[in-house]
Amino acid sequence: MVSTAANRAAFISSLAAFMETYGFQGADIDWEYPSEPARGGRAGDAANFVLLVKELRAAFKPEVGISVALAPDYWYLRGFRPKEMEPYVDFFGFMSYDLHGPWDSYVGALGSIVRPQTDITDVKKDLLPLVYDGVDFGKINLGLAYYGRTYTLSDPECGDVGCQFVSGKGGASGRCTNSSGILSLMEIRRLIASEGAKPYLNSTAMVKYFTYGGGSNWVGYDDHETLEMKRAFAEESCLGGTMIWSVDFDTETESKRKCAT
Repeated sequence: MVSTAANRAAFISSLAAFMETYGFQGADIDWEYPSEPARGGRAGDAANFVLLVKELRAAFKPEVGISVALAPDYWYLRGFRPKEMEPYVDFFGFMSYDLHGPWDSYVGALGSIVRPQTDITDVKKDLLPLVYDGVDFGKINLGLAYYGRTYTLSDPECGDVGCQFVSGKGGASGRCTNSSGILSLMEIRRLIASEGAKPYLNSTAMVKYFTYGGGSNWVGYDDHETLEMKRAFAEESCLGGTMIWSVDFDTETESKRKCAT
């Protein structure tokens, strides 16, 4: 789609028409991930992505917003050139979630060890490439997760961060999300109420977690308390604000209002 000027022009024309028809005020470009062969990426994607964003800005009216989602880890971030995109975007959405999950089993350096997916100590490290690249932090919005990542524990008696989980196996699925390895914030609240779970706050990581299903499942997540901690971190770090993935995972309007800043 971005490999030639003609392809980019066709996409921009189609996008502009769609936005005009349905009254959108901006577009978020979420490409996961340019230059990544395992996902169909090509060697020239990084440079061509910059051209796409530049040409989008030239085609859109000044009041039309443009944002780009950025990968949270260096492996994928290598396919982006945020500093070159910076003049043409209103903000970047830093996807600081899904940093860990059942897929860690297949990463040799990680393995089947329980880790929270939004650990702020990981996020701080993942922001460093953007610091070194000189990207304006005022254009970076910190991603907040309205869901948790789950695991099936190898030993129900070991339910802390650092314990082993069954290789590649997420925790029991929720009623609404209906997918192993993930629970919406709404489902997590209901689970706490129904099982009488007592979440543990790891203030260093700015996450909460607990076990469920007789201790055989583990979920790490953010709630209003840890989301506020992360929002404060974003402010202290001079980031532009926060973004949420995904608003339909939470029914509490008040928490959305506070975090979507």
